[in-house]
Amino acid sequence: MSRVGSWIGPGSWIKPGSLAALGVLLVAGCEQPAPERPPIDHVLVILVDTLRADALGAWGAPEGATPALDAFADQSTVFLNAHTQGSFTASSVTSIFAGRRIAEESVKMHDGVPTLAEQFQAAGFATGAFICNDIINEKSGYARGFDSMLQLTPYSDNGPIVEWFAAHSSARTFAYVHLNEAHDPYEPPGEWIDKRANPDPIAAERRALFERVHEQYELVDFDASVAHIETEIGGYADDVSYSDARIGALIDAARAAWPPERTAIVVTSDHGEGLWTRVAMLSGKRGQSLRAGDPQTLATTLMPTHGNQVTRELSHVPLIVAAPGFAPARIDGLVEMIDLFPTLLELAHLPLPADLPGESLVARMRGAREPAGDAFTFTRFNASLITSDGWQLIRPTLKGVCEESVVIQLYDLGTDPEARVNVAEQHPELVERLEALVVERLRTGLRGFDQDLTPQDAANLADLGYLELLDEFAPELLRLPTPELLTILSEATECVDRLGAARALGSPRTTGAGDDERKVERELTPEILATLAERRDLEGSPAVREALDAVLGS
Repeated sequence: MSRVGSWIGPGSWIKPGSLAALGVLLVAGCEQPAPERPPIDHVLVILVDTLRADALGAWGAPEGATPALDAFADQSTVFLNAHTQGSFTASSVTSIFAGRRIAEESVKMHDGVPTLAEQFQAAGFATGAFICNDIINEKSGYARGFDSMLQLTPYSDNGPIVEWFAAHSSARTFAYVHLNEAHDPYEPPGEWIDKRANPDPIAAERRALFERVHEQYELVDFDASVAHIETEIGGYADDVSYSDARIGALIDAARAAWPPERTAIVVTSDHGEGLWTRVAMLSGKRGQSLRAGDPQTLATTLMPTHGNQVTRELSHVPLIVAAPGFAPARIDGLVEMIDLFPTLLELAHLPLPADLPGESLVARMRGAREPAGDAFTFTRFNASLITSDGWQLIRPTLKGVCEESVVIQLYDLGTDPEARVNVAEQHPELVERLEALVVERLRTGLRGFDQDLTPQDAANLADLGYLELLDEFAPELLRLPTPELLTILSEATECVDRLGAARALGSPRTTGAGDDERKVERELTPEILATLAERRDLEGSPAVREALDAVLGS
């Protein structure tokens, strides 16, 4: 029996047979005639940074948590099982704007592909962006295709956005609103503080997990740590409530400015949030705390936020589409956020760029049979593939193997919805088949980003906790002569240093500076290659061995 289903929170992989009991309307399996649709003249995309799917009522949140979005969902097509292509804002938004998967993280928009906004702009639509996250900015290329991009602050007034709606009531419009209130720190305005001041207690099964982690890692201050986590989760819930009210007001304003029968509105997110679901990686704040010698607690050991893992609490996002001519529905099959690009263009009757990997969701909105697809998510440490029959493969990148000792993981989400039991060794043929699919997604994903950062870029990333995500492969290694790189390779205790040296040995050497800077091929004599082969045999990191194999093979 198929395990296709929808995750609506920890331990809640909902199987199709049980959806009816929850009052969820499944789309009929038979094809329905396409209804006559009025022209779409106005498209509004509202993205809520860091909004987990299970924070909304349609995905199982407590009644009353998100009343505005629940009412909106009741009138719309709800894609219950949508997944983002990156758990880091810049990567996810790049993927959404480009309609393509990524295979390399960046804090800049890829300049080699057309953007969604450019398609609408070229068709004569007025285009505007309203951004509450400083990472998404004009300097980094995200303004391409927008007539204007206005940077706002979280918890700011909707006034500038509503004014733009009204000022463009007679034009065809494409608007993108990026809210950031649900992002940490979870500190809503005083009148919105509720759960933060009076948090709900951690559920019994979550507390049992906390107790196991506390014992396994020999942590301290259990009760204080649990109280802190409860307060922070309460703050997140308050921020979601604030976001819900703000979105409700924006939807009302859009429908007042534009004819509802010619307006499509989308509400979604760039990624979810960890909320202390599993142990954090060492590349971020957990590693910093350990290196500083701080006493370790649950709060420092478990992953609070997002960005470097690909588990489902981070990849599963809400996706609600309201468009005229489509009856409200709940659609259960897997959806990738790259599908939004062709969907919106089809709704507006605009041509699609060539070779888009995503699929328009319009046919599903009409009631077409669900295809057996999959959902891909990438970070610098690992990549994930979730299949339509409920398997999840997590495959480490070289960096993940080298820096975090990430291993191949396979989870049966039908029986293990929180992905706790790695069954990769029991299913080698399935692992091999899914690995091939991951490799193909990586082969065709976007690469070649410009990673140059200004001091303000770095400050913005540090404020949001993202600085540790940037690639630490130092350009100065490319300037070192080969003997110095061999010394690093043989003496460096940090895996990433040896990996950098190995990669630099396989790259041209940079010499000179300014106008005189140039690249020259490294001379790898038989003696040097023999030394590298010896180092390769002694190397403990699979990532470094693979980098040395590339040099030796050349």
